[in-house]
Amino acid sequence: MFAFKWLSAQKQNSSLNSKPQISRNVGVVMFSALVLSLVTYLVLVGSVTTKGYEIRDLEQRASSLKQQQRQLEVQTSGSQGLQGSDQSSKGSFVAVDRIEYLGAVPVGVGVAVR
Repeated sequence: MFAFKWLSAQKQNSSLNSKPQISRNVGVVMFSALVLSLVTYLVLVGSVTTKGYEIRDLEQRASSLKQQQRQLEVQTSGSQGLQGSDQSSKGSFVAVDRIEYLGAVPVGVGVAVR
């Protein structure tokens, strides 16, 4: 009978000891999951912040390039306009050999020139 009591006491002790072991394992798993979630969160926040800075830098660069493009367009249009007027003036004008001035025309008289 003593052996029976000792075995039943051992079973009770082992069942009592197994519950804290299980709860300890669950606690370790929960803590590990919490730490993993925290590390993942920090990595993602850092990545998003870095991308934000990269986007801001690229937007500033695009703005600078647009301003530079406008300035270059103004320069090219100005130089093309002056070059075009020089070339067209050389070919389309004729030298004047005789200048003839017209006198004042009385009011009500029309002048027809052929």
